[in-house]
Amino acid sequence: MRNENARTVFSQVVPLVACKPLSIFFFCLLLMALAQPAFAQSTVPAAPASGPWYVDGTAGADDPACGTASAPCASMQAAIDLAASGDTILVAAGAYTYGGESTCTQSTGAPSVVCVLSKQVTLRGGYPSGNWDVNDPVQYVTTIDGENKNRGIFLLTFSSSAASGLSMEGFTVRNSYGGAIAKRPGQDGFFAYGGGLFAENASSLQLKDMTFIDNQAVGSNRSAGYGGAGSGGAVSLRNIASATLENVLFENNQAIGGTGATRGGVAHGGAIVAFKSNLTATNVIFRTNLAQAGSSAGDGEDGGRADALGGAISFQEQSSGTLSQVTATGNRAIGGDATVHAGGGFGGAFEGEQATVTITDGSIRDNLAQGGNAQNGWFAAGGGVMTINSILVVNRVQVINNVAQGGNGASGQFGAPNGGGLTVTWDKDGTISELTMTNSIVAANRASAGQGAQVTGGGAGGLWIQATDAVIDHSTIADNVITGADGQTGQGIWIMNAGTRRGANVTIRRSIISGHAGPVGSAVEIIKGNTLTFDSGLFYDNTWDTTATNPNLGGPANAGVVTGQDAMLQGDPAYMAAGASAFDYHIKAASRARNQIASNTLPVDFENEARTDGRSDFGADEYVATRSPLRFASFNADLDSISLQWDLDPDAGIQVDHYRLTDSYLPGATAVVPIIDVLDIGLQTQYLLSDLQPYVLHQITVDGMDSSSAVVVSTDPLSIITTDHQIYLPAARRR
Repeated sequence: MRNENARTVFSQVVPLVACKPLSIFFFCLLLMALAQPAFAQSTVPAAPASGPWYVDGTAGADDPACGTASAPCASMQAAIDLAASGDTILVAAGAYTYGGESTCTQSTGAPSVVCVLSKQVTLRGGYPSGNWDVNDPVQYVTTIDGENKNRGIFLLTFSSSAASGLSMEGFTVRNSYGGAIAKRPGQDGFFAYGGGLFAENASSLQLKDMTFIDNQAVGSNRSAGYGGAGSGGAVSLRNIASATLENVLFENNQAIGGTGATRGGVAHGGAIVAFKSNLTATNVIFRTNLAQAGSSAGDGEDGGRADALGGAISFQEQSSGTLSQVTATGNRAIGGDATVHAGGGFGGAFEGEQATVTITDGSIRDNLAQGGNAQNGWFAAGGGVMTINSILVVNRVQVINNVAQGGNGASGQFGAPNGGGLTVTWDKDGTISELTMTNSIVAANRASAGQGAQVTGGGAGGLWIQATDAVIDHSTIADNVITGADGQTGQGIWIMNAGTRRGANVTIRRSIISGHAGPVGSAVEIIKGNTLTFDSGLFYDNTWDTTATNPNLGGPANAGVVTGQDAMLQGDPAYMAAGASAFDYHIKAASRARNQIASNTLPVDFENEARTDGRSDFGADEYVATRSPLRFASFNADLDSISLQWDLDPDAGIQVDHYRLTDSYLPGATAVVPIIDVLDIGLQTQYLLSDLQPYVLHQITVDGMDSSSAVVVSTDPLSIITTDHQIYLPAARRR
């Protein structure tokens, strides 16, 4: 994963190398261990040779004959050791802890509550004790508890030809501790992986209806050299061909780098780290997870710095992640402190390095990437998401109120922030960096410099796009800010090159860029060596829209190539409730962004609502009227009259010259042809119908008319009976 002898420069994040293979000696020990029986010989008849197998921590007992419905095992490990590859194990509710060394745990060198070695098994929790016909993981909670000293689950495969893997459903994994495996050679002897679950070299992993809470992967503290890396507080995936997550919660998990003599250990993935693995996750929540790099009383730079990568997930080289219906809130990636050179914080929620990451239907809010403190503080990049040398696809995602906070420098440089919302960058020949963003909102994010004596740059309150090919379509970039130091720029977006090696090429179309104020910088900053193309869209309330029209910071002569800016409209997008605490970037009916495209473009907006009216709106939101903008505010009937009041939504942007009231009713019990009264009532918004017959059903509609008496807006029909049973029903207004 991270090469501990490679240097980290600027916002560069360098991949880890894969762990070294096991020595021949250790592999021989493994074969001898596997040859030993898992249990002592017994005269009790053996359990059936095929599943399903049964586990009940309350009523079961571990013996060679356990595993039947009537005589379940007491531990999952006993059933796993008895099961053949492909078998299913049903587990009753209860808390399961480490029960002592088994052949599997002895072979791996790591005490784990559940250990699966070179076989394929299915574990299904949520059964009541003694009843295998009912499955309800919510009511019958089945817990794997590491007691803050043991790993929860270890899935390991030594043979590449084995059909190995694990499927789990209906478990809570908590308080598990993944420390370094001392018997392993090289970095694996002091690096830590997967406190809740460590999966290595398996063909498949499926997790469904599960919770990972309060698990840790903690790298070793070392008195010489650098500290051990902590990777995947909840789950570590290494060389997993297919990992699938569905309905999984990750909360308060931590990847912690160890302290070191020269620098602290790196931290990857507060919840998950993936290395050379393919992950698909649906309906997954990441809440308050932490990647915290280790500290050091030494210089802080030893073949790299103590960086923290991915408060929720870190996708390392040759990995792919497909995340849908994902929520990430309150996650943190915090670089390590040192004497001279601190570490960086990269990707408060998600981080990718030489990876492909796709996020669809997501909410990424209130996450933090923070650089460490030292004589020279270090960088923070991507308060929500950061990728380097990767492909990032973002569709229908809200990136809101995230922070990239540079570290403090005691007497030297402060740590600069790169992208309060997202950072995409490149630094390695032979790799690519691409961003595709559609139907997304990047708003109210903050890039904030640390304290220090020297300015080192940084900026981009919303998006930092460096040496990347990017397309931003039907998106809303609003109210992002930069704080903490002069010299930073790109309040909304900063587009820049990587020296002379590679520039950025960015297209922004059908999007809104608004609310970026600053005395110096532009909403979209683009420097020489880069290109920016606008293809329709809306600017509003920016001090300077782009570098091409900003006289500061070298003026237009310092700008990259900008085309299409003259075609951008100016006007109020009329957000529902922008800014804290609502952060509501729906547009109102009067928005300047409405109906600006003479065709339907993307089929849906950021909430998956259809763009079907034939004239799509700029930005992430397609305006949809939830009720008619003209509606009855109140109505009341008595025996011979009906009183009415209506109002016109002031945000609708509709001009009414006069109102018309239509009343349709049957005058008597034998009448078959309704009477229709049509009344022109000017601009008054209330009316009393009097001298009516009792107990007659009236259907009433009010139309708003323009000066040519064409109907421009109408109420929904109101059905009401003249009666002496009094009732008053105020109309509920919903936006």
